[in-house]
Amino acid sequence: RVADAAYHMTAISQPPAEIHSAVSWWKKQIEGSGKVDVNTLSMFESELLELVMDNVIGHWFPQEPRRGQGHRSLTLDRMASRQDPILRKAASSVGCEDILFECFPKHLEQVTMWIDPGEVVIKLWWSYFQRGVEEVIYTTTTFKSPQKIIPPPKENSVPQHTMQQMQQSRVELRPPTYHFQPPPVQYQYHPNYSPGRYPFF
Repeated sequence: RVADAAYHMTAISQPPAEIHSAVSWWKKQIEGSGKVDVNTLSMFESELLELVMDNVIGHWFPQEPRRGQGHRSLTLDRMASRQDPILRKAASSVGCEDILFECFPKHLEQVTMWIDPGEVVIKLWWSYFQRGVEEVIYTTTTFKSPQKIIPPPKENSVPQHTMQQMQQSRVELRPPTYHFQPPPVQYQYHPNYSPGRYPFF
């Protein structure tokens, strides 16, 4: 829908709070590693903000927040040695693409972020944790200051009552990922699709 896309291109001429929140989160992770100086970090933040903004133009639908979700996701996958093209380009522009993985805890296998109208969500997969840990870092009614990632405790070292408390907290422990049936042929998977989120665009 050309007219629809054109409307949304003009509707977000300035980065919305969701994008600022998302970029601040990535900046905080790199900052917390102590591997990047302040000036480089500031340039990375500016570059990432511009790249994310360019990427969501035409894919920002406040009335349908999940629509176009694949275009607005960012993934860093250590197991596959895969950096999201947007993250890689932003890091490369300031010369820190080679240490991007090193800025995160060593047991973190993958992090995926979804930047949707009204909400920003991250999901973390750990090498010793059976389930991904999902957390909402921004909503229109709640804003959390970006925090450095803290690895979750190993399940076999956590008392049962503590695990139950964790499962009831806002940091929800999702069930294990299962194989899914392919969608009808008219749909297409987005490269950043992650189980539990909408894979189409």
